[in-house]
Amino acid sequence: MNTHPIPTVKLLIGGQFVESTTTEWRNIVNPATQQVLARVPMATRAEVDAAVAAGKLAFKTWRHTPIGVRARIF
Repeated sequence: MNTHPIPTVKLLIGGQFVESTTTEWRNIVNPATQQVLARVPMATRAEVDAAVAAGKLAFKTWRHTPIGVRARIF
């Protein structure tokens, strides 16, 4: 029996990891063992709105980044 707490995943919004305020979570399960590896938040409407706004802001400069540079980042 695993007595270690199950880690939770933070949201990445605007380049910052933030704790979600949601009450709804999903388990990430290892399909081979059925062990729960982590829990991920189902983001709230406000969190999704913040992520979309951050993405729109970032795109203003990202769209000018050459494809070769983008590929190296990914």
